This record gives sequence, structure tokens and C-alpha cells, in this order.
Amino acid sequence: MDLPNLEELIDTIEPNDRTSRRRKHKDISGPDDTSVSDAVFKEAKAEVQRRREQYELNYLRPNGLDMELPLEEDYLGINALPRKRHWSRLRQRQEQLNIEHPQVIPKTLKAPAPFIPDPTTEESTHRYGYENEENEGNNRACNNGRPSKRTCRRSNVLPKVPLSQEFVDSEDESDEEELLECWVRKTPPTFMGIPREIRMKIYRHLLLSDKPITVHGQWRQVHRSNQLSLPMSILGTCKIVHDEACVVLYGENVFVYLLRDPIFSQRAILNLATDDEPFNDGESDSDSEYEDEEQDSFSCSNHREKRIDVDKYAHLFRKIVVEAEHNRYSKATQESMAEAIGFFATQHDDASRDDTCNIHTLTVRVSPLWNEEGGEPGAGRFTFVDFFETDAPVIRAIKALDCQILHVEILTRYMSRQSSNPTMTLSEDGSVRLTVNRRWERYHNMFRQGRVHQGVLDERDQVMIHRMKEMINRTSIAIDGLAKHVEAQCNERNFHQDTTMGLAINWPNINFDDSEDMNY
Repeated sequence: MDLPNLEELIDTIEPNDRTSRRRKHKDISGPDDTSVSDAVFKEAKAEVQRRREQYELNYLRPNGLDMELPLEEDYLGINALPRKRHWSRLRQRQEQLNIEHPQVIPKTLKAPAPFIPDPTTEESTHRYGYENEENEGNNRACNNGRPSKRTCRRSNVLPKVPLSQEFVDSEDESDEEELLECWVRKTPPTFMGIPREIRMKIYRHLLLSDKPITVHGQWRQVHRSNQLSLPMSILGTCKIVHDEACVVLYGENVFVYLLRDPIFSQRAILNLATDDEPFNDGESDSDSEYEDEEQDSFSCSNHREKRIDVDKYAHLFRKIVVEAEHNRYSKATQESMAEAIGFFATQHDDASRDDTCNIHTLTVRVSPLWNEEGGEPGAGRFTFVDFFETDAPVIRAIKALDCQILHVEILTRYMSRQSSNPTMTLSEDGSVRLTVNRRWERYHNMFRQGRVHQGVLDERDQVMIHRMKEMINRTSIAIDGLAKHVEAQCNERNFHQDTTMGLAINWPNINFDDSEDMNY
């Protein structure tokens, strides 16, 4: 059998490869069409390459700044970055772009070289930026006698704290980079230029008292035994300083209300109604321990400064203490204590009252004694326990007062007090403090009055509402049980040693005068 010729077999087979197709297409299209297609192809390829370079330039230099790319150590370890090849190619491209198209920094962003003074010379007038004095002189001559403008340059002088403002002529407000140096003037630093935090520290240094401030007379009169040396003249500086200083004076000092207010009997009230004399010196019977002080406060201008406009500044009080001494346990004192506490709980209709009260800490301080009823030994009870009964006026006033913390301090007149319970450790003065946290009550009142942001607590949050009601119930039970806790603490601390025998009690029809204050 004869085999076919190899050349004839190759000619009969139609080529399938891409090169043969291009060759066949080339033979059909002709020379003119080939030149046109090549030009279009090259132009399209150049456009694609240009767009790719522009894309890489915008990608590698967003907003004209070089993009920070990963380093070689970022591809090592457990937290190695993926796509190392991609980021490496971008880094090479970024280096190539920096060579081909170097980044041009704007002139305004260039920082001058730092000025380093020569330690061997004593020349202190040299400043950086005055090297071209000759050029400045030429420019001054060309500006028709007007002072020339120069570009603001960094000085070797350290920047000062911005305590004052700079005033620039309105002509130069449009040109931020160039300022007339002779037109720039600075005002001297002022007290209001100091940050508010520093001003508050100054107010605390001046207006905070080392000891609590003792007041009486419905929180309006300061007891003269305080001997306060606070510079109150700072309140008269200006309105802003007055408002800021009053926050420290009334909000951070502790005000102690001693229950020594006068208790007028029915006979004294009748005599006062029938007395036609406006002033009766030496003949009026008053039970007040502050009779002389009250008279001097109206006759002497120095004592007028010791009076507090409590109707105006009641909303600034934060820490108040109501104290009843060991011989002040009558019904009249109980009502006086309830009235003193209720002053901050009642919304006054006076127009001078700026805002509602915001008491943070209320402290009720008592000194219980053992009161033997009928003179029979063993029969009696501790004084001041009835102050904290459930239906007592003091408890009603405490519940009406919106405060965060309630303290009940039980004091003793003796520095050493032995406990009947050997396992209990007492403080040095034998006193005890009972604390009730009332923050949940305040939060509930604020939420009920709509003073809390709606996003803080949702009415649909049943768990939170249940928790709030539970804590409010526990707080109410703790306040109602204060009488039981006070009596229990007196028994544990052997307060039976102190009795009321031979003690002058402030009954309404009994005149009394304590010569000295009790020191605890």
C-alpha cells in the first residue's frame, strides 16, 4: 500500500492554532486594514496603561500623601498578613512613583530648621527669621512707605499658654499666613483666662472651711462661734466669679444645723400681742441662746455678712447636718428637727428660689441618754428613739427630702465606751453611724418626673423596673426600722451609763441657757 506524501497531507489539514488564524486573517484583510487596526490597538493599550497608572497613583497617594504599607515583619508570625505578593508589588510601585513623580510638599507646610542658640555667646536679641533684612528693606521701599508683610515663621520662643486673645486689624483677616507684626497686640492674662478647673481649685482654697459651718434660725444665720475667716470679698468680683464661687461655698462646705432655736411659750406670745413698744430692751423674755447675736446682727453691719440668703442659694446646698444635743429630746425639738429637714424638701413659692433642692448627704446626729420613766430603775427607754418612729415628724420629713445618702449618727459624751458584746469593735469615740442608700429612690423620682433621658431606662425593661422597685422597698423598710436599729445600737454600746437625771430639758415653759457647747 502506497503512503500519501507528507507535504500534501500538511496542506490538506486546516490549521487550528491561533498563529495560523492570524496569518489567514492577515492574508484576507490586506496591508491597509492591518496598519489601521494596529494603531487602534496600540492606542487602546496605551489608554489602559495610563488609567492603570492613574489608579495606582490615586490608590498609593490618597489626597496627595503616601499610603502606609505593611512592612516585612508584618508577614511573619501567627498574625501574619495575607496577600504578601500583592502588597509587595504595591510597595515596589510606590518606590517607583516616588522616583518618577516625587511628592511636592506645599510651601506652607514646610517647617523651618530649628534655631539653636550658641551657648558661647550672650546674644539674646537674635531671632530666627531676620537673615534677609536687606530684602525686607527693599520691599519696604516698594510698598509706598507701608510696613511690609512677611510670612509667619516659627520663632525660637516657646509657645505660651493661650491665656489671652490676639486682636488683628480687619484688613489682615483674609490673609491668614501673613500678619502685620506691628499691628498684633496681646492683652495681659486675666483670671477668667485661666481654665475652669484651675479656677475651681482656687475657689476651694479660699472658700472651703476646715470645720463644718454651724447655722441656726432656719439655716439663715451663722453661729458666731465659727470664727470664719473666709475671704467673701471674692464674691463681689463679677457675676461669673460669684456664680462659680457660690457653687463651692454652698456645695462643698458642710452646714450643721444646731437645734437651739427659741421656743416661745403661750404666755410670751400673748405678751407680744399686747405689747405696743417696737423695741423693749432688757424686759423681753426670750428662750433663744442667740438673743444677743440676733440683736447685734441688725445693729452692726459686720454681723449682717454672717446671714445666708437661703431662699436664693438653697439649690446649691449638698451636705447638711441636723444635730440635736443630749438635752434636746422634747417634742418641740422633734418638730424643730422635722422643720429643718423639711425646709429643703418643700418647694417654696418664693420667686427668689432658683431651682429645686439637690441634697447629696443628709446627716441626723443625736446623743441618746437613758431616761428612767417615773424614777423607777430599769423602767424607761433611750431618748431620741421616738424621733425615728414610723409616724414621727422626723421620718416623714426624711422621706419627703430627695437625697442620695442618709446618715444617722449616734454620739456619746465619753471618749471610751465598752460594748456589751465582746466580739464587737467600736470606734475611738464610741459613736456609730447608720447609712441608708437612697439613690434608687432619687432615680425613680427623676424617671417618674421625666427628668431622665428616655434611652437610659425603657418602660418595657421589666427586669430593671422590678429591680428598682425591690431596692426602693428595701430602702423604705430600712428608714421605717431606724428606731429599732438606734435602740439596738444604744444597748450594744451600754448607753445606760448616761441618764437624764438632773438634766435640764428644753421644755416649752422652762428657760435654759447652756454656757458652753458640747465637744464630742
